Amino acid sequence: MWNSAGGWEGSGHLGDAVEHVLATASGDIWVGYFDEAAASGRGLGGHGLVRFDSDLQPRWCYPFNADLPRMDDCEALNVQGETAFALVYNAHHLVSARGRRGVDHGRAPKGGVVAVLVDGERAALIGGYGADYDLVTPVRIDAEGVQVAGGQSRLVLPDGMEIRNARWTCRGPELHVLINGSWYRANLDDFHPAA
Repeated sequence: MWNSAGGWEGSGHLGDAVEHVLATASGDIWVGYFDEAAASGRGLGGHGLVRFDSDLQPRWCYPFNADLPRMDDCEALNVQGETAFALVYNAHHLVSARGRRGVDHGRAPKGGVVAVLVDGERAALIGGYGADYDLVTPVRIDAEGVQVAGGQSRLVLPDGMEIRNARWTCRGPELHVLINGSWYRANLDDFHPAA
């Protein structure tokens, strides 16, 4: 682990089958695991989503019971402030976690989501199965669950070409896409204008 000045801070073990890693301003580290670990139900990765402190010690693990759907894979992960948002495979539910509390917001209108943008109640799901890999679905997160909140669109490169072989990372309302050494950014407002 390195600090912001590039100096070595230390090391630790986050488990196997790590898919997503995002840190908060306070130094917490959220880790989402893919199905090789999550579906097994063993070790740290068996939880699907774990919050570590700045010393890389686990402080919260996605529970195996309670009111949250079983997580066989963390399909998408976003951190807004100190809250993590994750898409749970195979239930396709959007969940959030802060501190030691997880919340199930309900079933997402799309499966196969690779990225989720979040800003309060506004959100956008990116991806889907097959030909919908570049589909953007604006949604609203409210007491009724996760509801479609506008027309869908396709995410393309600035020259209009389709996006292939991309690495997606989300931070609150910002989407970062890395393709062949190029970095592209988009904002939730591009897909889901503020009211």
